[in-house]
Amino acid sequence: MRNPARVIISGVSSDSGKTITTLCLIAGLKSLNKSVSAFKIGPDFIDPTHHRKFTRSFNLDPVMSSEEFVKFLFLSESADFNVIEGVMGVFDGETAGVSTAKMSQILSSPIILCVDAEKLGESIRGIVKGFLKEIDIKGVVATKISSQAHKEIIKKALEKEGIELLSAIPKSAEFQFPSRHLGLYLADELETEKEKFESAFFNFFDTKKILDIFEKSKENEIDTDPGWYEKFFGPVKNKLKGKKFAFLKLKYLQFIYPENVKILDIMGAESHIIDENTISQSKKQRFDFLIIPGGYPELYGKEIEEIKREISELIGNSCSVIAECGGLEILSEKLIYEENEMPMLNVFPLSIKIEKKLQALGWRKIILPSGDELKGHEFHYGKILNQKEKITKIFRLYDIYGNPKGEDGFLRGKFLGSWTHLYFPSNPSGILRVFRSLEEQMLEGKMSKAGEVFEPQQKHR
Repeated sequence: MRNPARVIISGVSSDSGKTITTLCLIAGLKSLNKSVSAFKIGPDFIDPTHHRKFTRSFNLDPVMSSEEFVKFLFLSESADFNVIEGVMGVFDGETAGVSTAKMSQILSSPIILCVDAEKLGESIRGIVKGFLKEIDIKGVVATKISSQAHKEIIKKALEKEGIELLSAIPKSAEFQFPSRHLGLYLADELETEKEKFESAFFNFFDTKKILDIFEKSKENEIDTDPGWYEKFFGPVKNKLKGKKFAFLKLKYLQFIYPENVKILDIMGAESHIIDENTISQSKKQRFDFLIIPGGYPELYGKEIEEIKREISELIGNSCSVIAECGGLEILSEKLIYEENEMPMLNVFPLSIKIEKKLQALGWRKIILPSGDELKGHEFHYGKILNQKEKITKIFRLYDIYGNPKGEDGFLRGKFLGSWTHLYFPSNPSGILRVFRSLEEQMLEGKMSKAGEVFEPQQKHR
């Protein structure tokens, strides 16, 4: 059994320095010519965009999939060194089954604990001592350190608990990420300086101890079920052979789970990523399925206006279109943000407003008309203000505890839109039936044909 070198970067709470620490380790290891893979625990889309400035990154979420899938994904995508960023604090998500502590057990991985030490001295002992009772902490990264004297106080306090201080990151604006209503800014919206994180790794981290933690982690075996792969993937392997999928990945539409692409690959599909640089040549191609992911369309009204015609032609030449969250907003009649009305593609007769208050958050169970259960995640500030005509909804929505959350899955012609981000690994057989159902309706003439172009809305005068 292959046991890759790995470490989980966890925190006492959110804003403890997990992302900064993760990026420093990735950048530092890459500068040492090590092969590195990154992972993010939970459904978060944003932190992985920062990881991907340096290396590839995947989500590990047993709530939306299973423990065996998490092990499979990690082992199949791991490199010589693997940095896993935790979710919030160590035990957050415990009730749902996706806490950082739980992932440490699933992957038999040691933990480096990040602590915001700005207002801490010797009392850091009590915080770390409490975690030591239940998790395998190999060292501490203290963030927002004010001086060398502060660092020495923290270091000596930790020594009394038998824990080493691996890094003391100074309090500095350059080690803070700005945030907004959906969390951190996406990596493409910020100047991510590779040299800054490389320098921080060598200036503020004990590199020898870090490398030693990675090396010793290989002694821990990851237990797997040898028959799981064939049982799980056998029914869907190569069932989409010859089918072409396209993901529309624009600056404001980036929320794509790479695990979904991996499932499509196992199914034999041909997957394409279309961005601003390739949309012009891609819009004339025929795709069996176009997937429009979530993102921040409300912040890019001008950019959307400039490229709307090309998006319209792209969806016109796709047999079926699946749009999630921000993708649904793109296909609405208009989007309202901070009292500004932005005309969208006018596929769904919906007016959507971006509210200041979060409208939905959490993992979701989706029951399809076939009875299949899929899982996904909902996180949006968008709210439908009005609906000009009745739209068929094919998803019955529940939270992971079984509480009803209404309906989702707007079906109109060849378009399937949802607020929920679907996670294909939750049920590959179920998502395959979704694809086939859309195709069957097309063949039966119940759906609009490929080549039909929905005219984008013009600017409101």
